[in-house]
Amino acid sequence: RWVQRFLDHWEPNMAVWIESEFWPNLLAQTTVRNIPTVLANGRISRKSVANWRMIPGFIGDIVGRPGYRMVQHGVPHLRKQFNLDLVIANGENAADGSGLTPKLYKKIVDAEVDAITLGDHIYRRREIYEVLDHKDNIVKPANFPSTAPGKTHCVVSSITGRQVAVISIIGRVFM
Repeated sequence: RWVQRFLDHWEPNMAVWIESEFWPNLLAQTTVRNIPTVLANGRISRKSVANWRMIPGFIGDIVGRPGYRMVQHGVPHLRKQFNLDLVIANGENAADGSGLTPKLYKKIVDAEVDAITLGDHIYRRREIYEVLDHKDNIVKPANFPSTAPGKTHCVVSSITGRQVAVISIIGRVFM
């Protein structure tokens, strides 16, 4: 109830979580109200994990061969089963746990992933540079140097036609 009262009172045009815990109920309510939502380095408590089961299709990082095989076989099924509008994946560890190759990029996109974000392992495989510069559905961390290969954001269309901006921001903790 408090989430509904908060949203009724403030009537936000957009929700942004930065370095924060995010809650399933708040995400569900912003979705129901068609409020665009951005999550940058969000966290979830152990207690909240159980509540995420009510929001299907939440997938984490793709790591190595098991990760991209799960995407290849799982994402098309999950899209149908849960009627997912959009799938965004972190692909920076798809190539043997470090980096991404053009071949794996294609496999992930062919598996119905709409956009791919990358992080600190982005440049481990030089062959990905051309993909970074020429494809419109893959992003480097926005706080990486502007001279580094890749785009800082992309805009993709959901199945319903809604335009969604995708951005990746990398943080440093205890480094």
